[in-house]
Order: sequence, then structure tokens, then C-alpha cells
Amino acid sequence: MYSAIYNNGIKIAGSHRLPEHLPDELLFSKLPCYLDGVLYFSQDNDTVGGVMMDRSAAMQAIENERAVTQPSNEGIFKAALHNSLDLDHMTILAKRVRIRLDERRTVMCIMPEKTVTEAMCQTLRDIFAQEDSVVVEMDSEEIDVVSSSIPEADLPETAGALRETFLNDFNTDVHIGIGESVANLVGISSSRRTAREAITIGRRLSYEGGIWQYNRMLPEILLSGISEDIIIKHSELIMRIQHTIDDETQSLLDELFKQNLNISQTAKELFMHRNTLIYRLDKIRKSAGLDATCFDDAVTLRLILALARLNYKD
Repeated sequence: MYSAIYNNGIKIAGSHRLPEHLPDELLFSKLPCYLDGVLYFSQDNDTVGGVMMDRSAAMQAIENERAVTQPSNEGIFKAALHNSLDLDHMTILAKRVRIRLDERRTVMCIMPEKTVTEAMCQTLRDIFAQEDSVVVEMDSEEIDVVSSSIPEADLPETAGALRETFLNDFNTDVHIGIGESVANLVGISSSRRTAREAITIGRRLSYEGGIWQYNRMLPEILLSGISEDIIIKHSELIMRIQHTIDDETQSLLDELFKQNLNISQTAKELFMHRNTLIYRLDKIRKSAGLDATCFDDAVTLRLILALARLNYKD
């Protein structure tokens, strides 16, 4: 990393790759400032430091500086989501703006198919105004909602309502990842990581938007790194299931698994007569050779479907 130190606008030490004089534009800019590939920042003794770095790293450094010098709820949460503040700094800042440090939180990562706009962020802030949630614009592709008041079991339904909002109000679909719940503010970067991982795998399952909850995707998560040899070994069964189970049947099975193989509850959730559901499950048994109402066969079917969706999507 190339760096330099400036005094009264003149370089007094550092790499020859940095300018000999501070750019004139800095006279009208507040430090820290990123200009022409260099991050400029104030130092002790009225000197200015300069470090060459890429734009994304520089922008994150500037945001971290602002989070410390001008703390706000959103700024602190953004720094915590990036995992760019140590525990001591986070504790001090959280106390200054009265953020509870030890509170269970879950991150919902929202990635619209269109560029993130201020209107999108404001709509989310309006939606969560009555909730103990913080909306953070991460970049042009991602908005995070950090929630502590919505029960974890209700988050998929909340995410579904958010997806409908984006479809109706902004004419764009979204991928929404729901991360694992964490015990404190320090851990929300981990919740964000699992939310983003859920989206990464979810995008392999659907080219369109969707809602992906990390702790309900264990088969897909485990199978996403499976070796090609194992996939080839079971390719005949995978291909047979892929070509006999359409999207509607896949949704039916997803609901059956969600309802722990309870036929009556599954039929109720699908607004389907119980006998109709039994008939359709029997068709699956005849075509795939697996009985979705039997636990062992249901486990096999769940895993094979995950492999098919991860590795054989057209």
C-alpha cells in the first residue's frame, strides 16, 4: 500500500506514486476525501495523510470515520454490518446514541433487480417506522433491515409482503435473504453474511426473485459444495425427478415439507381438498418411486430435489 504525508500542501515523506502537492480540489472538500485513487485524511500536527486504495475500500473507511465522529443509528449499524468496528468502539458509540448492545437481532438482506433508490429506502423506513428495526442502505445493490422486534417465525411472511411492495410500487422483483438470529449488535455482520449466502444459493434455485431463509436451507447449503462425482452418480434419479415434478408440484412438496408432512395442514395452506392432495402425492410416488408422506422417502426426495434445483436448472 502506497502512502504519503503532506504539510502545508507539500509532500514531506512517502511514495513517489502519490502527488507532490495536495490537489487543489481538497481546498473545497472536507476530509477524509477520496480523489483520483487516493484517500486523504487529517493527521496530528496539522498534517494530511494520503493512501492509495480502491474506491470501495476508501468509501468504507470514510463511512467508518463518520460513524465514529458523527455517530447515528444508521451509521453505526452500517459499520457493524460491515464488521468494521471493534467491540470497544462499538460499545462506546452504541451508548452515545442509546442503541442496546445486547439484543437479539436478525438481518434481512434485500437485493432488488433494479438499482437501489432513495425512494426504495424511504418506503422501507416508512414500513418499519413502528417496529424496532433499522433500515440501512449498504450500496447500489443492497438494503439491509436489522430487526429485533419481529419474531423469527414471522420474518418470511414479512419478507413476502416486502417483495409484493417492490413488485407493485417499483416494478422490480427482489431477492430477500433472512440470516440467522444473533445475540448482540456485534454479531449482525454474521447475520448479514448468512442472509447473503441464502441469496447466493437462492439465485441458483430461481432466476426470478425469491425469499430465502438461511436456517431453512440446510440441504441446499450442504449440497451446494458437493462433488461432481456424486452428482453424476445420482444423475439418472435427479434427471427423472426434474422432468416429472413441475414448478407447481415443487411448490406443493415445499409446503408439505414445511408442514412436517402433515397432509391436512398442507391442504389447508394450499387451499386444496385433502383428497386432491393425496391424489397428487400418489402421482409423485408412481412417477418418482418415492412416497413423500413417508419420512425416509421424504428426506431422500428433499435432498434429490435440492440437487436437481442447484445443478440441473436450465
